[in-house]
Amino acid sequence: MHQSNTESKRCRICFARLIEHQTFVEILFGHDPLCHECRQKLRATPKVIHVESMEIFTLFAYEEEPRQWFLQFKEGHDYCLGAIFLYGFRRKMRRKYRNFQIVYAPSHENSVKNRGFNVIETMMENVFSSQPIPVFTKGNDVYQKRLNREDRFKNVQDFRADLSLLDKTKGVLLVDDLVTTGATLSILSQTLTKNGYIVQIFSVYRHKTLES
Repeated sequence: MHQSNTESKRCRICFARLIEHQTFVEILFGHDPLCHECRQKLRATPKVIHVESMEIFTLFAYEEEPRQWFLQFKEGHDYCLGAIFLYGFRRKMRRKYRNFQIVYAPSHENSVKNRGFNVIETMMENVFSSQPIPVFTKGNDVYQKRLNREDRFKNVQDFRADLSLLDKTKGVLLVDDLVTTGATLSILSQTLTKNGYIVQIFSVYRHKTLES
């Protein structure tokens, strides 16, 4: 018997079969790429954290299933998981930042090439109505995961910024996938604010060391 595309859709985590528009939320936001059970495990815990002088809006704590699935996506190069994180937040994000220019934290060219996709671009796909502006580019390819905060700060200073791409009459939303120490976002934010831009910061994940 032939199965329709709707009938054959499956959860991107457990591969259980999905029924399109089975909830009111799906009617509003479109088809959820996760089943109800997996979505409950990936429940967002929105929180504004403060790192130095920065105020950062975040969605997920970097722990348990949310951490595991993020690592599978980012380190396991599982592109199909990119759509699961911002589901249900698109309309809110568009309203909240509708007048902002979108700027992503830069990724290393070699990392993007080896992974096959850009992590932030994939997670944020179709979230904003305007296209991100490529203001920042990396100048080196040092893997930051094993660096402490001091070394991260030295490392992130090796980047290029083309501020001529920005409109000074509009604010800037600086976006990252995970804030661990805040070193990257700090130096990028300072570059923008010192040049007269109003900056807000959003990160999908926050590290557990920043929870307090």
